This record gives sequence, C-alpha cells and structure tokens, in this order.
Amino acid sequence: MNKKFNQLEIDFIEYLADRRNEPFDKAEKVYNQVRNHFEYFQGKRYQRAVSGINQVYWLYHNPQDQKNLIESYKSIAYSHLLRYLSYSYPKSFSERLHSARILLRKKQYKEFFQFGSRYFKTAITKKDTIDLLLENTSQNPVIVDYGCGTAPFSSKIAQKIPSAKIYLIDIDTVVLDFTVFRFRKYQYNFEVIKVTNENLYPVLPEHELCLANEVMEHVYEPLRVYSNIHSSMIPGGLLFGNFADHTKHMLHVSPDLSALREKISQDYVSVDIKLYRKVR
Repeated sequence: MNKKFNQLEIDFIEYLADRRNEPFDKAEKVYNQVRNHFEYFQGKRYQRAVSGINQVYWLYHNPQDQKNLIESYKSIAYSHLLRYLSYSYPKSFSERLHSARILLRKKQYKEFFQFGSRYFKTAITKKDTIDLLLENTSQNPVIVDYGCGTAPFSSKIAQKIPSAKIYLIDIDTVVLDFTVFRFRKYQYNFEVIKVTNENLYPVLPEHELCLANEVMEHVYEPLRVYSNIHSSMIPGGLLFGNFADHTKHMLHVSPDLSALREKISQDYVSVDIKLYRKVR
C-alpha cells in the first residue's frame, strides 16, 4: 500500500531531483521504490539494513573521540536522513502505545509518565510543541537549532513567524544539505554554523530560544555544549530538549546526562515538559 507523500517527502524528492539532475517524476519513482522496499524506513528490513551498514562503517571510524564521531556521522548520514523522513509520518494511537510499553519495559518510569502527560495534554488542549514554544517566545525570536537534523521545530516556527532568525547548527552532511535546501526553498531567515573537526564546539550567537532536543547524548562534552548555549542565551531565554539518560550504544556516547540536568536545575526553571526558562 502506498501512502501519500507528505510535504517533507515532496521537498526531499525535489532535493533528489536537483541532486540527481533529473525531472521530479523520475526522482519520485526512485524514492517510492526505495520507500516501499524498506517499509517506509520503519520496519525490521530497514533496521537490519542500517545496522549492517553501520557495522561496516564502524570498521573505518572508531568513535573514540568527537573528531572520529563526526566522521562516523558523515558516513551514516544517508540512511539517517531516510529515518528522519519517517518521523514525519503521523503516529497512530497503537504506535504511541507501543512506544509507551517500550519505556515501561526498560523501566524508564519518569519518561513513561512524561510521555503520557504530553500525549493527553496535547489531546485535551489541542496544542502541540510548536504552540507551546510560540506562547513563550517573543514575536521576533532568534533561535539556535543545535543538532538541527531536518529542523522540524524551527522550520514550523519559521512558517508561523517569517521574521524569526534561525541558526542551524550541525555536522556538514547530506542531512544538513537537505535542510538548507528546504530553508532556501521557503525563503526562511537563517544562517548555518557547521560543526567540524576544526570547530567541534562552536561559539553561538546571542539568542532567545535554543532547540537542543535529543542532542546532548551524541556529544562527548555535553557540559561544554551547554556552556556555549547558556552563555549566549539572553536573560529569560528558553531551552527546549530531552535531557534524560539514554541507553548506551555506538551513537549515544554520553548516555548519563545527570551532571547536565544538575546544571540546568541551577540555571533554569521548568516551564513545561522539556521546556526551561533561564533565570541566571
């Protein structure tokens, strides 16, 4: 069964057509074939394929420090981008229930209750994460999207506030290339700061809102990233992200974020789930 392409997928097909130097319909056909073969990048076939590819790349890149980790991300970025596309599909209630069961099975009780609270709050208030962020920011925010990936949150904010200035921070891979393609297509107000071997922990511009969701576990020095964010954030600014501990694996090089949470508790107050306001 073929699902209808969503807007992110249409943008990706346009990006493929431009990259492959071919008409949209040909790129669309190729993408659809790959998407169907890998069960929309969500099934076991895709997971097995990505796992095998990662094992091959890890022969060449030992992520023992941040520089080697960057090379690893460059290698696996093509499969990661397809996984990002799968995140854009609406989740059914049964899929959300499955995610909740996984948290319980892993005994991640705090995350389980946060997951449930977020789901029911959204269902009752009809307000999603973007609504929450917009309610707590100014009319012309400067946003740092740290580890932006496909920038799902900052791109939606830019749709609603065209004057918002967005800084995209990430490793220079095909994922960032696609995100820049999209931001240029929609003429968002943005700049790019690339994380490189020569600039592992970039100094950040003054900003009001930092999106750093599911990022800190992927860097060897999360407190250094936090320091750069905190020192460049204006008083009363907002920090958004999941800073819970993570299961350790090849890409989660800092699974224990307890020291980071301690620093956040000293410098921020909780506004909502995953959202914190700077107080000092």
